[in-house]
Amino acid sequence: MRIKHHYYVECKNRLQRFLDDTNISYEVFVDINGIKHLVFDMYEDDCVYSKFKVKFPYITKDDWILKDIEYSKQDIENSEWLRVCHPGTKVQYEYVEDAFKRSCSYKSLLFRDVCYRHLEQINSLSSLKPVKWGRQFFAGPNSMDDFIFCSERTKQILEGNWNGLEFWPVKKYNKEEYIDDLYQLYFANKLPVEALAGGKKVYCKDCGREILRVSGIIQQYKIKKEYLTDNKCVYQTGEVITTDIFGYDTFSINIVSQEFYQFCEKNKMNRGMVYEPIVLI
Repeated sequence: MRIKHHYYVECKNRLQRFLDDTNISYEVFVDINGIKHLVFDMYEDDCVYSKFKVKFPYITKDDWILKDIEYSKQDIENSEWLRVCHPGTKVQYEYVEDAFKRSCSYKSLLFRDVCYRHLEQINSLSSLKPVKWGRQFFAGPNSMDDFIFCSERTKQILEGNWNGLEFWPVKKYNKEEYIDDLYQLYFANKLPVEALAGGKKVYCKDCGREILRVSGIIQQYKIKKEYLTDNKCVYQTGEVITTDIFGYDTFSINIVSQEFYQFCEKNKMNRGMVYEPIVLI
């Protein structure tokens, strides 16, 4: 496990010389005001990171655009249970209200439409067009939503092997017909909120539901091991996780066993899939 910092910093000659001297690759980006910035990555366990923090103390947390954990293949294979997602953008997903049960509305400063703190999927999702799969088995949406899609071929390989794994057809946007060769992987087994740990328990101020608030910067999810006993099952947490400090907009994560990962690995299906170890407590 490694912690990576993604930096977006105003270009200074001294900083650029340091990156050149230490062989840290970077890109130069000029913003709309004509100000030059350096974009680069650095790992906390590299010795150059310690030198960087000493030489450039003025670079604060506000200067990096992202901080995350990178897991090695060994980290993934040593974990009994894993969060799974697909960050790809192959599926042209379109939000349709009827696909969700919405609750706890509010007005956002950023959007004109009414927003909802909790969106629980109850019907098929929609997409603008079919997907050309090629050699790929899974895909993600062109949005920040944590959906996983698959082809008919993938469905035939996986179907019936894991309890709670369903394949929901995807509709053509603004039509009632379904798109050929496109399914959403739906994780039907929902863990109770008391199974989740590692954060702070809070309550939605509107509906009163119990929510787990976790760090928005870097997070390794924790689940009580007595709730994960069947490695032939897949799970979701349900809309009970938030990174918000005040509003508690919620999201769900999908969870699979090591056996699921190994099955997909054996069948060369894991291209584009991202697995993150779950900590059992």
